[in-house]
Amino acid sequence: MVALTQRGRNKAGSIIRRHRLAERLFTDSLAMDNESEVEQQACKFEHILSPGATDKICTFLGHPRTCPHGAPIPPGPCCEGTIRGEESAIAAENSVKVGR
Repeated sequence: MVALTQRGRNKAGSIIRRHRLAERLFTDSLAMDNESEVEQQACKFEHILSPGATDKICTFLGHPRTCPHGAPIPPGPCCEGTIRGEESAIAAENSVKVGR
């Protein structure tokens, strides 16, 4: 059996959060629909995001609760005092009507 220390759990949760927010960013704002490509890019992106950039992406996306696959996104400091899953600042281009 493997057990993580609290520090290890915090580090793993941070990586999971960055990865799932990256997936959400790529699918929601960049309209990427190739699941394999989204996964590959999210794996790269999760390693370059600072905590501040991660929180800004989370806020930009409206503090989403889940990734595109339905897995939970661990909340960050930016989520405190907000209603998670609020309306995002972005919308897929095919969901916006002309003039909006």
